[in-house]
Amino acid sequence: MTDGVLTLQEAADELGVHYMTAYRYVRLGLMEASKSGGVWQVQRSAVDRFREDAKAAAATVGPSGKGGARNRRAPWASRL
Repeated sequence: MTDGVLTLQEAADELGVHYMTAYRYVRLGLMEASKSGGVWQVQRSAVDRFREDAKAAAATVGPSGKGGARNRRAPWASRL
């Protein structure tokens, strides 16, 4: 892989999550990735963008503890 492209495992390692969690982010449309030859490829910029989105969502958590990344909606209409 080149410097700008990571495997899904490498992206998961950078985010500090399990491989299947990173895969779920991709399947839900929360992190951009493409599959080439049976291998998921993630642009480093997509990992950085996901990280920034997660920070912004975490900052929106109110006093009730609701909000944040868990309440983000996956763009289902555009994924189907």
